[in-house]
Parts: sequence; structure tokens; C-alpha cells
Amino acid sequence: MFTTAKGFPYRQEHYSARIFAPAVRKARLPVGTSSHSLRHHYVSVLLDAGESVITVAERIGDTPEMVLKVYGHVMPNTEDRTR
Repeated sequence: MFTTAKGFPYRQEHYSARIFAPAVRKARLPVGTSSHSLRHHYVSVLLDAGESVITVAERIGDTPEMVLKVYGHVMPNTEDRTR
């Protein structure tokens, strides 16, 4: 996704230091924000809003089973929702 001035992909260690960390500061996100924490937040917001597990899995390139396993705890209580 991101390349150096010469068109080569950034290595992980350089991506974090040269691309992601400055973007986190510029966006005024908390220090220590990672791409993983942004992914977790995105999935949590979608599930909390009632988006289907299948759709969320497609958006993040994962399986519905993995979404349920990792993020199932953030889903609204279906008993309350269907009452």
C-alpha cells in the first residue's frame, strides 16, 4: 500500500516508524494506537451497530467464524434486541 520514494514497499519496521506513527500523531490518536487497535475498533463499531457477521468478515478479509471467536463479546445481546 505504501512505497518508498524509489517505489519499493516499506518493510514493517520502517512502515511503523515512518508512516503509521506520524499518522497517529497527526490524527491526535492516543500514543500506542496500532493498526490492530484500529481494526478492533472498526469491527466493534460495525457489530455494535448490528451489521451482520458475514458482512463484517468480508470487510476485514476474515471468516465469520473468526469474527465471532475474536469479536463476539462486543455484539449486542440478541435477547434484548429481539425482545
